[in-house]
Amino acid sequence: MITAKEITAEIKQAIKQFGEYSYHDKGPQEVMDVDAIRGRMSDMSAEQIADMLAEVRGYHKASGEGERFVETMLCLLDDRRDLDALYADERVNDLY
Repeated sequence: MITAKEITAEIKQAIKQFGEYSYHDKGPQEVMDVDAIRGRMSDMSAEQIADMLAEVRGYHKASGEGERFVETMLCLLDDRRDLDALYADERVNDLY
């Protein structure tokens, strides 16, 4: 299980280390270990993931850092069978 607080800390670290350009232009998958984050979501329900991603989405909303991460994760999670509920969640579905 992973928390929104842990993810936002990883986003901050990635931007500090690689810069905003790399994070936004190349994407979180190029500057963060998104596979490890995805793995830590494996024991979470779709509802828990939606709650967590909605919280991350609000992180630095003006700069779009949270939204960029959520977009990436929604694409990486699309092979899970139980995620119809996540994709139907109004807090994040417009990013998929």
